[in-house]
Amino acid sequence: MADKWMQALSTQYRQVRQKHPDQNLMLLSDIDGTILDMRYMILAVLQAYDHNHRTEYFERLQLSDIKVHENQVDTLLEELALPGAARQDVLDWYFKKRWTRGATLEMHRPFNGVLEMIRAFQLIPNTFVGLATGRPEALREDTLLSLNQLGKPYKVHFSDELLYMNPNDWEQGVTDVKAAGLRHFQEAGYRVFAFIDNEPANLKALAAADTRQDVLLLHADTIFESKRTRTPKGAVRGEDYRMAELIPSEEVLKSRVQLVWHGINDEPNLRQFLASDVRWAEVDARLDPTGRQLILRHDSFADAPLKPDERWFLLEETLDKIKSHGRAVKLDLKSGGAL
Repeated sequence: MADKWMQALSTQYRQVRQKHPDQNLMLLSDIDGTILDMRYMILAVLQAYDHNHRTEYFERLQLSDIKVHENQVDTLLEELALPGAARQDVLDWYFKKRWTRGATLEMHRPFNGVLEMIRAFQLIPNTFVGLATGRPEALREDTLLSLNQLGKPYKVHFSDELLYMNPNDWEQGVTDVKAAGLRHFQEAGYRVFAFIDNEPANLKALAAADTRQDVLLLHADTIFESKRTRTPKGAVRGEDYRMAELIPSEEVLKSRVQLVWHGINDEPNLRQFLASDVRWAEVDARLDPTGRQLILRHDSFADAPLKPDERWFLLEETLDKIKSHGRAVKLDLKSGGAL
């Protein structure tokens, strides 16, 4: 079931909704390691150390090289064979910077597909997405600011009243916090149908707290700190937030999602698009170097200089063909001003 966890989530939602058609349903989720891929923060903070200290320790460090939890960066520094004299200085910098407002707003990135998944549930009437995190209350404002900044392009919004945080200090009683968060939202009138967390220890605490035995536990199998143990009975593991698994059938998919053929900027792509059953075309429009004609070209002339034999693919002609075939078009305007 590891590759079908979103399908399990979709099935769980439909079954709970059928049993409780008039209740407010809630999907609960952890944040770090579940919604946010913390490797981006680790990489950015370490490279910021290089920049500020004029060193080159992390110049070649790649995201794929980071296989440790954000609390175990000392292990990463050992793997990188960082000089002993510098190691503690780097760690001090990292622990000082990683939860500053600047780092939270600029260095945090979501896992692919997770915000689309959250948006799908937020669109459903009487369905809510709540958050239960081990982060301390002192980070409430920055947490909401950061998540809503990341969620804005997806029309995802997290509200203050649906965020349950740790009343204690860092790393204190986190498993108890998750169980308390579940009870908090249940007592507030929400029927929690699923909880996503990346820490096996938290899932065990949630299983014990779920007295109704009706919450689907989902293990985000990313990078976690607690010991890898067997997840509670009935828990489902996965790591990719695949929308195709979340949609129960092709017919539902067709009614809710419309595909767009990206980057139709040349004749071969246009022909393939018109021969397909995709309704929407996306074209990249910009002015030619003289500023007189509207052409289709993804790259600017500064990034990709004009080729001697380059032929313009005109926007007007393309629109005529798309219209004659009864299709729809999305214009990606590659500059402002006169365009």
